[in-house]
Amino acid sequence: MIAAGVPYAEGALLLGQRLPGASGSYVHQSHLVEALRPHAEAYEALVLREAGAD
Repeated sequence: MIAAGVPYAEGALLLGQRLPGASGSYVHQSHLVEALRPHAEAYEALVLREAGAD
C-alpha cells in the first residue's frame, strides 16, 4: 500500500485493521467506501503494473 502512495490510515482500513484510538462508530460506511476508493484503485494499479498486466 505504501508503494502505491496509500496513506497509512487508509491502507490500514482497506486491510480491515483497526486504527489505534478510533472506534469508527462515527463514520458512515457509504462515506468510507467513497473516501477509500481512490486508494484502493491506486493499489490495484500498482499490483497490475508489477504483474505486467497494464
